[in-house]
Amino acid sequence: MYLSFYKKLFQPVYIIPYLGIIPFLLIIIDINFIHLFDIPLIKKFIIFYTLIIFSFVGAMRWNFSNNISAFKIIYGFLPSLISTMLIFLQLFAFNNNIIIIFIIFSLSSQLIIDFVISNFYRDEKFFFHYVRLPVTVIIMIFLCYLTFV
Repeated sequence: MYLSFYKKLFQPVYIIPYLGIIPFLLIIIDINFIHLFDIPLIKKFIIFYTLIIFSFVGAMRWNFSNNISAFKIIYGFLPSLISTMLIFLQLFAFNNNIIIIFIIFSLSSQLIIDFVISNFYRDEKFFFHYVRLPVTVIIMIFLCYLTFV
């Protein structure tokens, strides 16, 4: 039982999302110890990087079958649309902290919807509980920390 659990957990599809946390960890190290980059530049980078992650998570719902539901189409497209709008706000020098708070809200909403979806599809439950939930919570904690820096 335990061996099959760890075999499943150490597949690339479960490891790669955790590697996406590395830039957040490097930025925490820079903010607290190295001070190589200034905070506004770090916030801009994190906004763009998190929006890429947000779009990728939405794209996980895309399915190229002929019988895709309207919900999956909208739910898969909506993160890209929201990301595009937030990129425009960033380019027009909108307040970074407000953008970050909106990203936290968007990630939270996406996480809640994915939780509901994972309860309907048994094969998604493992991925949600051991990858999606922890990675997203870590990212949101970091974003909360960054708004107060």
